[in-house]
Amino acid sequence: MRGPADDQIRDALDKILDSKGFSNSERMRRFLRYTVGQTLRNQPDQLKEYAIGMEVFDRTAGYDPRVDSIVRVEARRLRSKLKAYYAGEGKEETIRISFRPGSYIPAIEGTSAKVETEERVTISPDLRPSIAVLPFASLSSCAAANDVFADGLTDELIHALSRLDQLRVVARTSAFVYKSKSVDVRTAGRELGVASLLEGSVRREGNRVRVTALLVDAASGFELWSGQFDRELTSIFAIQEELAAEICKVLRVHLSGAATQIVPLDAYQFYLEGLFYSSRATPANLRKGIESFSRALIIEPRFAAAHAGLAGCYAQLMLFGHQCPRDLAPLARAAIQEALSLNAEHPDALCWRGFLEAAYDWDWPAAERTLRQVLKLNANHVEARQWLAALVLLPTGRVAEALRVSLEATRLDPASLMTNVILGLAYYCQRDFAAATGQFRRNAEIDPGFYGGRRLMASVLLEQGEFEEAAAVLESALPLAGEDPRIHAAIGFTLGYAGREAEASAIASQLDEESKRRYVSPFDQAMIQIGLAQHGPALDLLWQAAEDRSVWLAMLNIDPLFDELREQPRFQTLLDLVFAKVPAEGYS
Repeated sequence: MRGPADDQIRDALDKILDSKGFSNSERMRRFLRYTVGQTLRNQPDQLKEYAIGMEVFDRTAGYDPRVDSIVRVEARRLRSKLKAYYAGEGKEETIRISFRPGSYIPAIEGTSAKVETEERVTISPDLRPSIAVLPFASLSSCAAANDVFADGLTDELIHALSRLDQLRVVARTSAFVYKSKSVDVRTAGRELGVASLLEGSVRREGNRVRVTALLVDAASGFELWSGQFDRELTSIFAIQEELAAEICKVLRVHLSGAATQIVPLDAYQFYLEGLFYSSRATPANLRKGIESFSRALIIEPRFAAAHAGLAGCYAQLMLFGHQCPRDLAPLARAAIQEALSLNAEHPDALCWRGFLEAAYDWDWPAAERTLRQVLKLNANHVEARQWLAALVLLPTGRVAEALRVSLEATRLDPASLMTNVILGLAYYCQRDFAAATGQFRRNAEIDPGFYGGRRLMASVLLEQGEFEEAAAVLESALPLAGEDPRIHAAIGFTLGYAGREAEASAIASQLDEESKRRYVSPFDQAMIQIGLAQHGPALDLLWQAAEDRSVWLAMLNIDPLFDELREQPRFQTLLDLVFAKVPAEGYS
């Protein structure tokens, strides 16, 4: 098949040069015009780093590309700007100009007018009855203690109703957005996308508790059912089961599944504290979650849900750069096994087992089986969906499916930090950078203190050539990140990518020195070397990260960040290691 004619290529080039991203960047215009011109003249020998430095960037006769990286840095910026152009103004263009990493010879290809094979992902409407359990109000004189109690009742009702395949239940994070807020039920129903809402109150006096509940139609605001329960405090778990049964009767769905485990109230309150902290996934909060779940287990060692919560905190800490995954994985695994010994089908424990099978064992088929088992047990399990998308479907290249599953997770829990971050990650891996940017901005609005999303947003901005904004986003994350070296490494990567090599090298030296005193992830150190275009040192560090079983190596296959390394033989060997099912210590 013949390629596009020279005059068509020149027309396509003119459109790029006149576009918004290029019109105010004379250096980029010269670079692109020169490389395309030499290709049309069939003079590839003029597309070497030295020749480009002399002809495009006005270097003198003493120019040494080994010392002066101007061409490599500007080539990166050119690739980023072209990606942004074809994602925006040029998305309908039939002729596309691109550069492979490490090459200065443009690839010029003719395409069909529209490329939409997997660009539009939709999810079918969920026709199941739907409900949101709004946080029950605390009406007792001892507000602080009873507040935890009221939250616990709300949590258990969400959990009990979530076990029903016939019912779509909004997850805890999104429901608790309405805590202590006066909101019209019709507004809440519309925002959460549900047909009915349950609200109520808890009054605790001595050893007695009164629970009042009201089920309303979200569209009209009309009452569907109301009930009042007066019980001894020791019967709170029975109240939860009775409430769930009454709601199911009204909604005409069948309540099934195991009954709630009855545990001492003190253990239960520590468990609720653990849930509160673990849902705010920063290292400091996850460590507080570990403390709360551990205190619950001191009181009640057979508390399966607390074991699962403990496992989740250890597992999520592996996403950050504070501790070596090889130190955290055995702790998470032990908690998972303890939970499953008490309840072999505990959805949360199985979910975290699937997390480890993917993120640490790199056993993708086992992880997918486990996470899909969770969804059979609980069709409303948000975490199973989010880890299936992020740790199985994206790493194995099933991007459209990952996007679909991520969208399903955000529908169940629209206010969740992690579900929204993973949806942004799916857009990023799909190379839909505009959608990814919008998603990460939304995440910053949900919780400005969650700095993990800012690191990923910076990666998206870099792919669009927005170097200064990427650096600013990361700088804004520094006060939130504390001592997390991951943000410092991301800043180093960004500075190196933008050509500010001295500053990037200084951060690399700082982290290298710091690694002598405490754990610094080799993966993070590798990022700075990639930013500096030091491929050899970057690969050395990525291999060290593989020895540590870094979670983020799961993204080697799909993350645009690694595009520059893909043709390196050692990178291909590393891919073979990660994706050939070479497990760490597996489950017995």
